[in-house]
Amino acid sequence: MAIGSYFLVPFEWFSEWRKFVSDVDVDEQPASIENSVFLCEHQGLTIDPSVQTATTDPANKICFLPEDLWRLLRNQYVIYRATLYSSREIFS
Repeated sequence: MAIGSYFLVPFEWFSEWRKFVSDVDVDEQPASIENSVFLCEHQGLTIDPSVQTATTDPANKICFLPEDLWRLLRNQYVIYRATLYSSREIFS
């Protein structure tokens, strides 16, 4: 991942959305984006985005979205607790 700022969304939600936009047989679009799954009661992250790996539990996985895609989704979905993450180092 390049250094920069990204909006975070749950991996499971993003997978459903990607399936919805790419598969003509999927009629139901995903529900609102709910980021509280990785935020504590003080709105801090409960996970470390820099250590996301293929073996991370899918319930705790997140997707990093660039601002242009975020703006598109923001105009189409209700988003609870928008979460911006700034990467200061390159990681994969």
